Amino acid sequence: CDSAAENKAEEQAEAVDETAEAQADTMRANAEGSATEAAADAQADAVEATGEAKKDAMEDAADNMDAAPQ
Repeated sequence: CDSAAENKAEEQAEAVDETAEAQADTMRANAEGSATEAAADAQADAVEATGEAKKDAMEDAADNMDAAPQ
């Protein structure tokens, strides 16, 4: 059973990932049809990957929260 603190941390992790995805979507939309579209797409991919990695790290830390002795 997850603690309230773990659930809150996992919600924050999901928010970080969703924010990164939204930022990447905006980057792609702003560059669509432009000469920099390919570069913007690559940068957006990197933003998404970073957001996913941060989310995973935050979720791992949250999982360890309940495993730690208190």
